[in-house]
Amino acid sequence: MNEFMEKVENGLKEAGEDIKEGWDSAKESFERLAADENAELAAYHDLFTWANGTLLATPYTDKEISEKDKQMKTLAVMLLKDQTLVSPAAGTIERIEPEQNTILLRTDGGQLFAIKVCLSAVSFLNDADILVDVDQHVTAGQPLVRFHKPIEAKSKLLLLEPQAFELFKGLGYTPAAKPGDVHAQEILITDRRA
Repeated sequence: MNEFMEKVENGLKEAGEDIKEGWDSAKESFERLAADENAELAAYHDLFTWANGTLLATPYTDKEISEKDKQMKTLAVMLLKDQTLVSPAAGTIERIEPEQNTILLRTDGGQLFAIKVCLSAVSFLNDADILVDVDQHVTAGQPLVRFHKPIEAKSKLLLLEPQAFELFKGLGYTPAAKPGDVHAQEILITDRRA
């Protein structure tokens, strides 16, 4: 009986070692895959729609761009039909201007954008809760502002850095969405390098 118990005990030890080796191998593989995925996400610089609504235009690609949109460096114009604004990209909140209904976001790719909502329709100060703080890192699609009720208002995505459309286009950014109804987090402008 002693010999039998010794064999069982040795068998269990060997099985435990095999399980541990399998676990360690799986853990290493998972960590490698997670590191690869994080590197891929860090290199992903597409811009997404920042609410549900209707994409009206992408002026930076229009030949007939208005002087106002040139001066404001307007990348996209939307008619929002939503209660929440979300981040169009991963990055850090650089500034919040509630009296101007504007949030500035510096993306992980280094560009600086402003999301602006028409002042005549609603007010960040009176009609909404700002859900983020300056210097806070946000992910693409993370809620930034929640209005007290669903709104319908014109909104713009503005380019602040680089300081010219040509430089932005030179980085490889091209429109991915056409005017019409869109949902939050649809690819709006894509980085063709990715």
